[in-house]
Amino acid sequence: MSSFRKLKADISALTNLLPPDHKRFRVMSTGYDEVILHVVDGKKKFILTCSALDNYLDAAPLWFTDDDDTVIANALEVVADQDVKTVSGTAYVLLSEICKGRGLSCGSELASVKRVADEMAAASTADVNAQAAAAARPSASASLSSTSNDEDVDEDMDVDDYEDDDNDDFGADMFGAESGDGAMGIDSGCDMDAGERAVLEKVQKSALSEYAKGKPPPTGPLLRATDRLMRELKGVFRSDGVKNGVFSVSLRSDDNLYDWTVRIFKFDEESKLNEDLKKLSEKAGDPQCVELNLIYPEQFPVLPPFVRVVNPVIEGGFVLSGGAICMELLTNQGWSAAYSIESLIFQIMATMVKGKARINSAKLASTKYSLRGAQSSFKMLTETHKKSGWYTPPKKDG
Repeated sequence: MSSFRKLKADISALTNLLPPDHKRFRVMSTGYDEVILHVVDGKKKFILTCSALDNYLDAAPLWFTDDDDTVIANALEVVADQDVKTVSGTAYVLLSEICKGRGLSCGSELASVKRVADEMAAASTADVNAQAAAAARPSASASLSSTSNDEDVDEDMDVDDYEDDDNDDFGADMFGAESGDGAMGIDSGCDMDAGERAVLEKVQKSALSEYAKGKPPPTGPLLRATDRLMRELKGVFRSDGVKNGVFSVSLRSDDNLYDWTVRIFKFDEESKLNEDLKKLSEKAGDPQCVELNLIYPEQFPVLPPFVRVVNPVIEGGFVLSGGAICMELLTNQGWSAAYSIESLIFQIMATMVKGKARINSAKLASTKYSLRGAQSSFKMLTETHKKSGWYTPPKKDG
């Protein structure tokens, strides 16, 4: 069994044991190589993220959190010191340490997690032994095999040794065909309109068409990014923000999943920015918006998207010359793979309002904003803050 299938089976088993409605341990979402786990202790909730590396089973998956709880931090240190290479195995160690540190009962499910972890470790050891035995076979066997018909396959050969099955289920995994969705993995329900479903279908059909022509499917970090972006796009289409007309999301190119347009139609009702937007809409005779461009790197969600304002010209609101946005969250140091794009959009909206953003309708965005200009100003911004740090305002300032 390939490392991809082992990782998939490991994550699936953990999800079945710790569903989203579990009393204490909840796997809230999963991806190709990622697990987001909530630990509930009374009214407190801790969010933990696990990211499996490309060399799964050769290197331990990484667990991290944004919470500064001492018990959680100590548990993460214990996991890092263990020679455990599976998601379920590290999850068992982590949750056991959290229960011990916070005086919680582990429950029978945690014992089941350990059983799965032991089975995964045993299967991995068996595969290693089998590979070692195969490597030690006498060379004469190879010579005899080479004299047989080219179309024959050695009966002792494991199919997984013959086929590269890391991408066998690529289309089904990335497009959600195993989650009960409709054709092409798109939910046939009414939580997305026809236009949004058409966008997803076009992206998926375009990708599958390329692979049918012989283009290899993405692997490693690129597969992780593509899988996560598909889930993020579906999530945003189903979000309250889109349904309530606060913002809309589309792809700048019909089949480029890594380049988004976000149009924001409503800000805080009491903000000057929202007033400016209303006046602009009245003058134009149709709804106007603040348009953002989100460009995702191939290392997403480990690295953040690059975000810039495209139109109109914004003064204040932490919007830099060129259209880049001054937010620590958008830097490699401030970003977390646990953030959703929906929450990022709302955070950008709140930041612009907090910074007292205003629309300057007298200036044309096409003459002031550009991708190159935004990238240049953002680069200078990050270099400056590397030296001086980021300012965190008092809580009374929001």
